[in-house]
Amino acid sequence: MSAVEEMLYSFLSKSHVIYQTEDKNGVEKFYSKGTKDKKYEIVILQNGASASASEIMAAALSEELDAYIIGNN
Repeated sequence: MSAVEEMLYSFLSKSHVIYQTEDKNGVEKFYSKGTKDKKYEIVILQNGASASASEIMAAALSEELDAYIIGNN
């Protein structure tokens, strides 16, 4: 998870949520520590073998920067 967080810092400024967790106490959001957003289009290629950390990265980029995801979950 820490590797994905570090990679997302290169794409997302600190105003963006990179993931969130929920438990009986509510939702906790985790924000990027990056300094600027990427301004170009991002395309993510994934397949059925993609798992956990890569899916978190794909979801964060898709939701926060409108990155395109090609392939299947």
